[in-house]
Amino acid sequence: MSVRSALSYFKKGVLVITPGDREDILLAAATTMYGRAPDGLAGIVLLAGSAFAERAPRR
Repeated sequence: MSVRSALSYFKKGVLVITPGDREDILLAAATTMYGRAPDGLAGIVLLAGSAFAERAPRR
């Protein structure tokens, strides 16, 4: 899916689930969340199997 297509899904309360190597989607989602906390996404889940996901902090 392209970033342009994904942007239409980034709405209040949506949880974005994407492979960790999709930097374009991650950046678009983070930009959507920045500065608009009450209207922002619920969060982002990175799927394992990519270099970024393997380095991401775990809680």
